[in-house]
Amino acid sequence: MNIEKSRVLISKYLYTELTAEEMQQLSGWIKASSANMDDFVREIVVHRAMRDQFLGNNILQSQQLMDEAELFEPRIPEQSRQLEGIELYQPRPPVVQSKKDLSVTGGNFDRSHPQWKSRSTELAGRTIALIAVGLLIAVATYLISSTQAGIAVAEVLDAIEARIDDIQTISPGRPLAPGIHRLEQGFLLVKFECEAIVVLEGPCVFNILTGNRCEILQGRICVTCPSLRSRSFVTQVRGHHVADLGTEYGVFVDENGSWETHVFEGKVAIQNELEEQEIRLHAGQSCAGPVPTLTPREGVNESRFLRQIDFEIRKKQAESGEVAVLAQLETEFRRDSALLFWLGMTPLKGGTLPVNLAPVRSGMDRVPALTQPMNLARDRQRGSVLEVLQPEHVVPMNIPGAHQALTLACWVKFYDESLTDREHRGLIMADDWNAPGRIHWQRKRDDIRITHPVKRNNRHSVYKAVTGRLVGNRWYHLVSVIDSGPNRSITHFLDGRLIESEPLPVNSPEFSLKNCTLGGWPGSHPDAADHRALNGAVDDVMIWKRALSSEEVGRLYQATLAK
Repeated sequence: MNIEKSRVLISKYLYTELTAEEMQQLSGWIKASSANMDDFVREIVVHRAMRDQFLGNNILQSQQLMDEAELFEPRIPEQSRQLEGIELYQPRPPVVQSKKDLSVTGGNFDRSHPQWKSRSTELAGRTIALIAVGLLIAVATYLISSTQAGIAVAEVLDAIEARIDDIQTISPGRPLAPGIHRLEQGFLLVKFECEAIVVLEGPCVFNILTGNRCEILQGRICVTCPSLRSRSFVTQVRGHHVADLGTEYGVFVDENGSWETHVFEGKVAIQNELEEQEIRLHAGQSCAGPVPTLTPREGVNESRFLRQIDFEIRKKQAESGEVAVLAQLETEFRRDSALLFWLGMTPLKGGTLPVNLAPVRSGMDRVPALTQPMNLARDRQRGSVLEVLQPEHVVPMNIPGAHQALTLACWVKFYDESLTDREHRGLIMADDWNAPGRIHWQRKRDDIRITHPVKRNNRHSVYKAVTGRLVGNRWYHLVSVIDSGPNRSITHFLDGRLIESEPLPVNSPEFSLKNCTLGGWPGSHPDAADHRALNGAVDDVMIWKRALSSEEVGRLYQATLAK
């Protein structure tokens, strides 16, 4: 349902003109999202407040007249009490207690009489109370309507060489009120009241409508919705509403009015206001307009938009002397089309969970976003890291596909190597421990090893590299490369150095992780005592669907050495 239709239904509701079918439509619209509920409540409160304000004087006057009529009923001639058989007025017979009361109940009453004073005091009290209620209603109306009149519903989280609305210097924390804004140059990272994060790339013209809705008039924006509260954030574009269903998409509008929407994570619903047509796009899909019929198409142009991770990398480059290292990470590794998964443990600004930094893909090749809370800790050397101390700290993942080659890499710190219950310490463990080709990457005693089942008969092939006792509370970079192609080997690296390589048999199965767990076995593992929790911390977990060379592993170690 588009905005105009919902407004019509709310108006009919206020004036009790809804049919049963329209009431059902309105009820469905309200239940569809919390934003719709907020809009409905706002309309009701504003309507009633305005009604009471406009009628306030009449209410006060009517009340005063009624009260005076009760006390000072006028003398009406008997013949005027009947008019063509219709009774117009039947006064109550006056109650006279004494001769003194005649001065009150008579036609010429005495305002100095105690009963008059008592009644006038009561009337004054009622009048003051009604005025106070009217003032409260006026204040409530102002607070609600002021959302449209200038109170900020968004704020700037960060900026890079940005100039907006002719303001030269934009600092974090600057509020943004509803209305049309012009980003003349640079980049802005903006957080809305609903917790949605929007990256704006200048030049750009956008209209902030509410705390969970904006309109893009020209330019590029990229929207990230990191929390449940931010879901259903709406971007309006040329007669269409793009509603977020979780978690990241970009919208582009050119000077001629043509527009495109590209979905990087999760999915969105796009609704045509005029045709009342709605389609849903999933990660790796896009669509364009204006066209008579919206049609999803496979593929996205990620380079056309500045995603939040791109913004934060660019900001880091602007502030840091490590430009060359960050550029190498960006070009050689992050943009590698074979990179399936890269989990840096630092959440993006405004978010609470780390995100997959790998390139966007369509279809089954895309690793889903993480949604489960993680036991993040602050490390003095590497900043935010995942700490796995107990089985409940492991993180479930899904790495789709079966592959001829895989490269697994991460930074890891083992807290204590002498625990008797930690003979095995899981890094990345496939949940199906007995399916052919499923990978288990772990440490056992003094070695790093890759194991995988050969057949469903509890037989596992083991490929290990002896490291010796590792120093506790020290970060190490581990890489294991599986290559069933021409090299047919499994090779292990420690801090960028090759330490062991073993050949693979000719009949090796394709390798896969699929449903897997970071930091140990999942809680559903049949042997609960054998949880293989890491008892340590991990950072920069990366998975490629190709075999990295020894030279690439060395460069990866240097590039990720400083977080």
